[in-house]
Amino acid sequence: MCSRTRIEVPLVLDAALAGQLLLDSIDGEVMRTLKWTAKIERRLAKIVAGEAKLLSVDQRSVFVFDKVPFERRLAETIAWCVPRAHATAPRTSLRSEALRPSLLERDRARMVEAVATYRAQQVRELPIIGGRESLLGGRLLVYFPDDDLADGAADAESQGFFDVHNVPPWDTWVALGDDGPLADVSFQQYVVAWVPPTLIDCAAAGIEVNPEECIAWLEDTAVGARGELRRLLT
Repeated sequence: MCSRTRIEVPLVLDAALAGQLLLDSIDGEVMRTLKWTAKIERRLAKIVAGEAKLLSVDQRSVFVFDKVPFERRLAETIAWCVPRAHATAPRTSLRSEALRPSLLERDRARMVEAVATYRAQQVRELPIIGGRESLLGGRLLVYFPDDDLADGAADAESQGFFDVHNVPPWDTWVALGDDGPLADVSFQQYVVAWVPPTLIDCAAAGIEVNPEECIAWLEDTAVGARGELRRLLT
């Protein structure tokens, strides 16, 4: 049997070499820390830039199709509708021939603007629009034309306030809103209408039976106009 002799070799590390290795190790950790710090700073910068972009979008008015301020259009709508609204005629009292939109108009923004422009030329005494009291007991309604199923339920229950396509009377149209390309396509564009107090019950009855929810009170939606017009809802 062969025997092996174990030789113990002391490992003596030169003090200068050990010090250099320690410094190299520390330098490596520092460099890695600096790299991570720079990476985190870049990520934070992107987050801040993204939030700033979202903020600028939030500050953009959703009523991009009309140069006239919403408050002015709302005042004109109220002034026009108040003397014409009749609880006994929800189907016809606010569908005046004078404001009837053209059936050949394919651009809904132009259609709404045409109604608003002609109406503006006819009204004189306008109410001052401030808070919720400016609505004179009325409410703001939202209609989503791209979500409409034309089932006719709202037409029947509202006694014709909504037509078979769930469209509110054109006299009540205030403006067309657009929440931009990031919104659901079915809810991106919508008509904001003012419902006079005498016809709120009719409108509420129609909203209640509308299965696709293409009509709703503004305060019950998540559209951009709700935030922009919050002073009129509280």
